[in-house]
Amino acid sequence: MPAAMRRIHPSDSSPLPPPFRRPIPPAMTLLVRAIGLTLAPAILSAPVAELSFAPAEDGQINVEFSQVFEVELSGMEFSMNGEEMEGGELPEVIIRDEEAILFTDAFVSVDDERPLVVQRTYETLSKFSVQTVTTPDGDEQELEDPGTSELEGATVAFTWDADEEEYVASFPDDEGDEDLLEDLAFQGYLQDVLPGGAPEEGDRWELDLELFDAITEPCGDLSFVMESDDDEDDDDDWGEQFSDNLDGEFFAEYSGTRDEDGTSVAVFTLTAEITTEIIKEKESEGEHEGSSFSVVNTNTFAFEFEMEGELLWDVEANRPYSLGFAGDVTFEIEDLTEYSGDFEMEQLQVQMFEGTVTIATSYN
Repeated sequence: MPAAMRRIHPSDSSPLPPPFRRPIPPAMTLLVRAIGLTLAPAILSAPVAELSFAPAEDGQINVEFSQVFEVELSGMEFSMNGEEMEGGELPEVIIRDEEAILFTDAFVSVDDERPLVVQRTYETLSKFSVQTVTTPDGDEQELEDPGTSELEGATVAFTWDADEEEYVASFPDDEGDEDLLEDLAFQGYLQDVLPGGAPEEGDRWELDLELFDAITEPCGDLSFVMESDDDEDDDDDWGEQFSDNLDGEFFAEYSGTRDEDGTSVAVFTLTAEITTEIIKEKESEGEHEGSSFSVVNTNTFAFEFEMEGELLWDVEANRPYSLGFAGDVTFEIEDLTEYSGDFEMEQLQVQMFEGTVTIATSYN
């Protein structure tokens, strides 16, 4: 996910049913196909020259990003020492995570290849997670978990380092918490979708899976702090594993040009089938009625995404126009607890969720 990317992050994972603790947190921020992937204007056949990301010096771009991730509990399995146990009627569990970002980039200096100095102001940074649990008896509980970021309202300068071939983030007046800059990224314009050379309608090529991060986490890690957070280092590890373990296929296809509200745009159709997983392990010691034992708890969080959408590229302005990207997600939490010492026991619970992810980005 991974993100937001602090992405979809679990506060902890205790077995269901009640008492319920949030099995996943907010994430890869991810959900109903409510973005404008509706009937599009007719595709035009006019050829385009080689496309690039080339904002004007002293120009400005406002980027508005939204992401909704919503899943519902679809099944649960429980076993003890390898023997499957019967369970009762499932509760209804719905997890919804919403993220909204608005930032403004001022392009202070550019050259023929890329922006050299960009000042990014984070106008709005919002994250909100809610888990709704309805028991078979009809009792409902809603757990809300809002998130905030100290970067909201701040301006950060991104300067191209030619030796390291990357952007370096800094506070323009050297005033601010340097820790907030550590995992920020100057990304979000998706220029890596563009093919080399002038595309022809029907051209199709594979994309690097890192682009999935750029789509779902357009600013890198924005240091969101959720109300329920108690371990920021754990948040960092979650995001790193989400990104490092991405696997699957991601393709772009050039679908020609069309007129979009008076703007000539190149149309790129995106399709993705991507998986990732996060593994968290905790060891502890226990004692009960004179018996001592060791406990190893291993949580595995597995995601499968099947998504598609459109990236529209402003041909004249040399920058993206909009992105709509949505699809299905399945999510599993495997909770394995192993006891060893004066007695041996293994307990396994698997929670299965199904839902949708919706991402929409506009550039003005």
